[in-house]
Amino acid sequence: MRLVPLLALTVATFSLGFGELMIAGILPNVARDLHVTLAATGTLVGVYALTFAIVSPPLAIVMTRIERRTGLIAALLVVALANGVAVTGSFGEILMLRAIAAAGSAVATTIALASVDALSDLRSRGRAHGIVFAGFSAAATLGVPFGVLIAERWSWRYAFAAVALSALVAAVLVALALPRVPRAKPLTWSDLARVIAHRPLQLTIAVSLLNLSAQYILTTYIRPYMDATGHFDPATDAWLLLLFGAMGIVGNVVTGGLVDRFGSYRTILVCIAGTLAIFLVFGVAMQTLAGAALIMSAWAFVSWGFAPAVNQRLGEDAHAAPEIGLAFNLTAFNAGIALGSAAGGIALANAGPLSLPFAGAALLAVALGVAWRNPPAAPHRVPV
Repeated sequence: MRLVPLLALTVATFSLGFGELMIAGILPNVARDLHVTLAATGTLVGVYALTFAIVSPPLAIVMTRIERRTGLIAALLVVALANGVAVTGSFGEILMLRAIAAAGSAVATTIALASVDALSDLRSRGRAHGIVFAGFSAAATLGVPFGVLIAERWSWRYAFAAVALSALVAAVLVALALPRVPRAKPLTWSDLARVIAHRPLQLTIAVSLLNLSAQYILTTYIRPYMDATGHFDPATDAWLLLLFGAMGIVGNVVTGGLVDRFGSYRTILVCIAGTLAIFLVFGVAMQTLAGAALIMSAWAFVSWGFAPAVNQRLGEDAHAAPEIGLAFNLTAFNAGIALGSAAGGIALANAGPLSLPFAGAALLAVALGVAWRNPPAAPHRVPV
């Protein structure tokens, strides 16, 4: 396992995660400043995720014709530019720039995750995916609370500037630390069709879609949920989100090792079942600060731990076409985020923020059932 290049990829995923996730922490500030409803600002989450979901598979095919390090640097620069321009944008302009940033992030994330296998051996692959995906958890740890603190102390617009700066730093570090990663063989549209037709991969994608939809019913509106409990102020919200992200990093790294030991199938089942149980008792735990710290920590550990497990499973499902398999996984993740944020907005408007964990739990139960029906089989790969 080549640790230094993997850490460079971790910095890149941190920047990309920061750009995607920080918006959830500053939605109330954006709504107040731009005089739009809180539900309307939720579209800043949805448009990013939906764009990411749509463009990931076709761009994955295009990017197999470009050297991976070069493609990753270029994509990070697109993310930096879009967020830099967003600093002075109106609500409509920011929506458009979020879509551009999402396209750049789709390319960068696919390349970063597809490069992991080339930088690790088979016995350490789960841990390698956990290390790289920990960048997204670190974004929740530092990025989301940092965005909240910036918005409360200065302006939410500076949060976009911070994302732009982080993407520039990531591009420089990737250029310095990442070797030229061998290109996968160029893929075709017929390869894409064969991947789509592979039933085990279809079920894995469905699990990702359902799981992330359930998660983001609550995640998108976690600040309004905290406010509705009446127990926390903005500073406490920031610290709880910081704790959430910190435990997400732990979940990524620990779960990566569990995948290497117990396999992706069992780990996925444990992560979904654990999140379901947490959502069912979420409201009770959030009545006190100690309970909130405990439940947010547990939620982060199992929910972020899902990522390296499902990435490993996609590698098994589409071994000969990793870019396509990972791209579809990212599509499922981000379609789930878009659908979850939309469903959360509906639940928020009609039943109030305290209903959100129960809505998420219902969808998690479906995800668990689909995951249970998709055990690994041999051979378990797409012939591309």
